[in-house]
Amino acid sequence: MGAGATDSRAFTQPERRLTAPPAWPRHVGWNQATDPKWGGFIEAEVGGGEVPTWVARGQTAIDEVLIEQARRWLIERTLIERLFAWCAELKRRGAEEGLPWSSVSEEDFWAFVVSRPGLREPGVVLTDQGNLRAIWHNAAGEQVALEFRGFGDVLFVLFARRPSASRMARAVGTGELSRIAGKIAADGLTELVYG
Repeated sequence: MGAGATDSRAFTQPERRLTAPPAWPRHVGWNQATDPKWGGFIEAEVGGGEVPTWVARGQTAIDEVLIEQARRWLIERTLIERLFAWCAELKRRGAEEGLPWSSVSEEDFWAFVVSRPGLREPGVVLTDQGNLRAIWHNAAGEQVALEFRGFGDVLFVLFARRPSASRMARAVGTGELSRIAGKIAADGLTELVYG
């Protein structure tokens, strides 16, 4: 090569594939103390040895958490809007048919709906007593039915499939609104209600 000429091969670097070091964080979360509505951790993708997509996109783990929170908030808001519209329709139809409307049942229903994020959309009916009943079911025959009777009192009917039993497990009773999520979890039906 002549004077002043450069060899282009000297500046070529081998192609490198970014991989995550073993120290990539396994969880990135939203602090419950600063946002009690969401509580616990929202997990950000960590890539399992690969570079997480949020790093590849030039974002931070906090960006990933905020994006996930916004996505969940939008889903929840849309669900609440649909449930609000359906409750208004139930109230209108009930009035046409001369059925009572229990405002304390409605208050408990909304308290349950907003108590935990990730709620799946239930079927909602108006009972002859004017209470709201929310129903979730799946193709396996499992079901959760909650009748909000007001003042924190919930009538529940639960059908859960047990892997070790050939028959469906059933539970019927009343419980406190503040403890009903625990009852649903104890019967293994959390995923049916909360996704």
